Amino acid sequence: MRIVFLGTPEYSAHHLEKMIESGFNVVCVVTQPDRPAGRGYKLMESPVKRIALKHNLKVLQPENPNTSEFVEELKKYEPDLGIIVSYGWILKDGMLKVPKFGYFNVHPSLLPKYRGPEPIRRALENGERRTGITIFKIDEGIDSGKIAKMVEVEIGERENYGELSERLMKIGAELLVDFLREFENKEGRIELKDQVGVGSYAPKLKKEELFIDWTANARRIFNKIRSLDPSPGARTKLKSKLVKLFSAISYEMDGEHDEEGVILDITNEGAKISCGRGKVIIGEIQLEGKRRTNFMSLKNGRVIEKGDRFS
Repeated sequence: MRIVFLGTPEYSAHHLEKMIESGFNVVCVVTQPDRPAGRGYKLMESPVKRIALKHNLKVLQPENPNTSEFVEELKKYEPDLGIIVSYGWILKDGMLKVPKFGYFNVHPSLLPKYRGPEPIRRALENGERRTGITIFKIDEGIDSGKIAKMVEVEIGERENYGELSERLMKIGAELLVDFLREFENKEGRIELKDQVGVGSYAPKLKKEELFIDWTANARRIFNKIRSLDPSPGARTKLKSKLVKLFSAISYEMDGEHDEEGVILDITNEGAKISCGRGKVIIGEIQLEGKRRTNFMSLKNGRVIEKGDRFS
């Protein structure tokens, strides 16, 4: 079976490498063009491209994969199946018809919940206790196609975005290999099921969403911080300077306070901070231009103290 793989970030690259290690015939890889990155704005290859080149695979990097020129280019590889993992483009009619059996997408949510580009982050932000991986056939909608495989995953109470992403990445890659083996064995004649339930959308983050609203309740702030940890980090201000907070430890929903965002106590565990309702304990902080550190070290250095207020 001739497979074309479409993906871009590290999350995608792990899936591609797992496919290659499992012996599947990846005839070419489609990924985003090299982009300027880092302090020097040097052109950087995507993680998927690096893995593809490591295994001597053909790499295609269209600015727009839906052009007639690129569609004709991809047809030359005569793919039987397309696999998509976080590629970054919605494929249109011409592209959808290229592989004999179409495309299947590996999506990190329990579809139809959290369709769109940020399913992991939005699930954490909303305090979900469960998420999962869905492999579905691509149609012209947004993550709306029929389901081939699905697995449910529990979310840890303190699990952050980085931790959950890594766990789902590994689970998704294993599920993809199982799917491809079944697909090959059955020569594409697999059972597909309609998505069931009320759908929801997981939009990209806006800049203003990076900032903590201390008037919100403690549970919401706790979930906000872990959904942005380790990157890009939850923002707030301390003494008129921008800081980032990480390592959401716990929260309590009881109690209201005269002022929100006030440091009520600092221990080895972290800083206890007042919220619109309740309080939250946060383990780490990053001052502007500095590295992440724990609150106690800054207290000992007299940089932060009880009574300071975030805004």
